[in-house]
Amino acid sequence: MLQQQLQGERDQRAVVEEQLTKLQTEKHRLEAKVRYYKDQASNNNNNMSVFHQKKVEALKEEVRYWQERCSEQKAQTEAFLGNHSIATFKDGRYTDTVRELYMELMSMKVGARNIQNIIHTVLNKMTGMSVDHLPGETFAKYMLLEALSLALSHLKDELTQHKDLTVGTDGTTKFGHHYAACEFSLPDGRKFVGGLRDMASGDAETYLATLKQLVEDIAASER
Repeated sequence: MLQQQLQGERDQRAVVEEQLTKLQTEKHRLEAKVRYYKDQASNNNNNMSVFHQKKVEALKEEVRYWQERCSEQKAQTEAFLGNHSIATFKDGRYTDTVRELYMELMSMKVGARNIQNIIHTVLNKMTGMSVDHLPGETFAKYMLLEALSLALSHLKDELTQHKDLTVGTDGTTKFGHHYAACEFSLPDGRKFVGGLRDMASGDAETYLATLKQLVEDIAASER
């Protein structure tokens, strides 16, 4: 997020500088025309000279405007880069940005034990910025549970809005362990995975019991 904000500042600054360069080039071109027409003796040339002179003055005003914009962008970029610390804790709790970051990283299979050091390292190496305080391993595990709770609540909301549902199950065996998952297909074509569970065996009765447990967990979920 910080990297995107910084890149946005740089892109905007580049647009301003490019516009400024174009205007300065146009200004020089018109000034050359003005000098040419000033050398002519005819009234027509004199009239054209006045016309181009006015256009040059207008371009000068526009150049000054873009120069001010460019200076503002430079100041904003320098101010942003000068802030080398990120606040993560406010009003007695971690900010929503931190909570969302932990949820996303945990969903990408980043280990709870390493997530704190990874964030510190990435920020410091790529932006030179530091974080005053980050949650530890216990918080990371809690955020994974919170993300699971939110996912089940969302799934519950979706399922309760439809009457015609198709439920499917699937399973696999790995190193002597049996695993089962269930999938809910909605009438509009969307599909949701209801969960994954470890089973004692792979028979039909165990599959049914596992499916019932998954449905009970979804029904019991609350926001």
